[in-house]
Formats: sequence, structure tokens, C-alpha cells
Amino acid sequence: MPETVYQNLQKPVARVFRRFSIKRRLDNSTGEYESAWFDISDDVKKWGKIGWSLDEKQYAFFQQGNVNMIAVNDRGQFNAEGNAGSYWSGYLTRYKTLARIEAGFLDEDGVEVPPAGATGEASTSSQFIGVITEPIELTDDNEAVISIKSLTSVLEDVPANLLAVASAGAAGAGQLTASGLMTRMQNVTDSSSNFILRKFITSTLWNIEATTNTLSALDTTTALDSYNCWTLAKKLAEASNKAVWITKIGGLNFKAQTPTTTVEFLFSGNPYNNSTYGHTIKTIRSMEEDYDYLYNRVRIKFGTADTSTAWKEKKETWVVGDSTTSWKYGVKTLEIQNTWMDSLTADNIASTLYVSLNKLTEKVTVDCKFIPTLNLLNYCQIDYDVISNDSVRWDFFLWANGGGASGIEANWDSSASPIYDFVSKFFKIIGLEHNIEQMETSVTMRSV
Repeated sequence: MPETVYQNLQKPVARVFRRFSIKRRLDNSTGEYESAWFDISDDVKKWGKIGWSLDEKQYAFFQQGNVNMIAVNDRGQFNAEGNAGSYWSGYLTRYKTLARIEAGFLDEDGVEVPPAGATGEASTSSQFIGVITEPIELTDDNEAVISIKSLTSVLEDVPANLLAVASAGAAGAGQLTASGLMTRMQNVTDSSSNFILRKFITSTLWNIEATTNTLSALDTTTALDSYNCWTLAKKLAEASNKAVWITKIGGLNFKAQTPTTTVEFLFSGNPYNNSTYGHTIKTIRSMEEDYDYLYNRVRIKFGTADTSTAWKEKKETWVVGDSTTSWKYGVKTLEIQNTWMDSLTADNIASTLYVSLNKLTEKVTVDCKFIPTLNLLNYCQIDYDVISNDSVRWDFFLWANGGGASGIEANWDSSASPIYDFVSKFFKIIGLEHNIEQMETSVTMRSV
């Protein structure tokens, strides 16, 4: 029976694998990609990093970063398609080539853990699927510098007005919801009824949570003219209190930011070594009270008029010297302007955001062993306690033990408070970075 990811995390030394594959566009006027992934892992010299982060200024989406890699080009394999030695010889072009990075562990029998080909975000070795839309830079060192962009770039290339919207009074006008419009995006076609976005994001990987509020502001055939599909998706997420992001398996999530209430991973460091997940924390890079995410006043402009009735506002009542966050930290205002909301929706979202944001949370970034199964919004526990005593301070092993002139300079006072004290504390993941070159993972979490 194959080992699990958790069993490999408990090993002092684990075997790992990395794979880089591409899918090229066929030169046959169909617009299709080759059916199987083409493995070019042996050409990779530097693997780069894969990352996602929550946009702190526009809370409704997670930004997936680009991946920059360096490959060997000693045979001209990364040259343009007109070169007989190019991997793209006989194919349409290098532009919009799909690229996939996989990584995981190898068990004692050489079986990959987690397995390749699985489509569940928590059960697959796939860590990134993107698209090559930047020129491949060729150097005189026989190297190819490859920039792989997030699939958000594909959505940015498609004008949102291809998603037909009925004008006021026409059949179907006033019936669109945010999720309904996202479904139209999923199924958008060209003038010959060919799917556009489903060439890049498979139909089964669009995870769209249902919304019920109709978007009456879209009752005009020109309402979407100034949007592309990605800016539209972000606007719809904001208007329905959802979040939108591209997943590591090349899917699109349009769903609430609410994490589960069941612990999906437990990070442990000194002095803990969890019997299931192992000792995964190498170091806590930073911990801070997250003032930037504290809002005690939420204002939403849903109307088009420049009047007070076009706004919905939820705020804290406070006086000087009380215990409110407004007095402690000042009045922090989150202002949103989205005329696609109606009055009731704006009021509900303002109330929801006020309740969830009017508290001071902790944000922590930890550097860990490589953990291939983590995902955004995972509900996690941290057990980590820097012990203070007369002779040792864990994670400061370069300090001498009684090596100073008086024999005590390098010791920590036993009365000192711990720098970090995370014992059974719970967080949700709001940022991930996998360093595929070093096979390490950095995780940013916010307390819940």
C-alpha cells in the first residue's frame, strides 16, 4: 500500500520528485491542445516558486503569482516553432502553451505521493497549471528563461461583453445573478459556438457557488463593455461577498472565504512532534497583529446618485476611553463602490463584513517542509512553543551555552516571556508559496 504524504513528512529525509510538462496547441485549425502532457523535466535548471496571496486592498480575490523557470536550450528545443529542433516544431506556436508543475514524495517503492492525475486539490501532485504568454528569452549560455503566467491572464484576454446581457424590458432582463453570469463565463463561445475558456479551464474545474440576488444594474447591452472576464469575476465576487481565484489544478473557484471548522492540517514545531502530521515547522518567519485587516466601519456605495441614500454603512459606537477597537486603534474604514448591489444586498454585505473584520487578528508566516496538499482557506492548527529556561532557547542553536566571559552571557533568563506561544491556536491559510527549487513551503495564516 502506498505511503501517505503525512508518513513522508515524518521522515527525517524524504525522497521527492518534480515534473514540468507542457501541452502544445495543434496546428490544425481546431484550436485544440494535444491530448497528453509532454514531460520536459530533464531540461529544467531552476524551478522557481509558486505562490498565492490574498489581495489586502481588494478583499474579494486571491492573486496567483507567475512562475519563472530556467531551462537548458542546448539543442534549440525552446526555439520558435520554425526551428526543426524545437519542441514546438509542427505545432501552432509557443504562445499560450499550457504548462504544469507537479511535485511530491516518492515512497519506498518509488510510488508518487500524492498521485499524479488526481483532480482533487488536496489529493494531487499538481501544484500549478498556467500558460506561457510571454516571450521565451534565449541566452548565449544556451538557456531559456520561461515565464509562466497564471490562468487569470487567459480570462483577461476575453472581453466580458461576449457574455450576452439582455437590455431592460427584454426577455431575461433582470434575472441574472452573479453565479449565473459566472456560469455564462464558463460556457462563453465564439461566433462559431466553440468554447473559449473551457479550452484552458476544463468545464469540471469551475467551482461556482450559487448566489440568489439578481443584478438589475446589468439590464443594458453595454453594461460589460469596459470589463474583461477576470475584472468581471472580481466585480461579481465583490458584489456577492465571495472570493475568486485560480486553483493549483488549473480550476477556478468562485466561493465564500469561510474556512471549514475541521482541522485540515496541524503545523507543529518545538517541542511538539504530532504523531499524524510530524514536525513540519522549520521556523516562524514573522508574527504580527494584523492592523491592516481591522475595519470597524464599512461603507458600501450601491446607488449611482451622489447622495447619502446611495450608501449603506455599518460602524461601531464608541466614546473616548472605552474598550472598542475604534478607540484602541482608531476608526478604520473599508469603502466599497459597487453599483451592481441592490440596497438589501449592500446592507447584508456591510453587516457581514463589519462583524468579520471588526476584530484584531494575528497573521503568521511559517517556513516548513514541503507540504504538497495545502490549499488556500485550509483550517489549520499550530502547536509551537519557544521554551525559555536557564540553558537553552530553541532555534538559537548558534548561541553558546555558558561560553561568555562570565559563563552566562549567552544564556536566556528563565523569567523571559516566550517569543512565540502557539498552542492549539487556529488559523486559515491566506497565502502559500512553494519553493520548488528547495522543496520548501511558506504559509501565511490569519487567526480565526
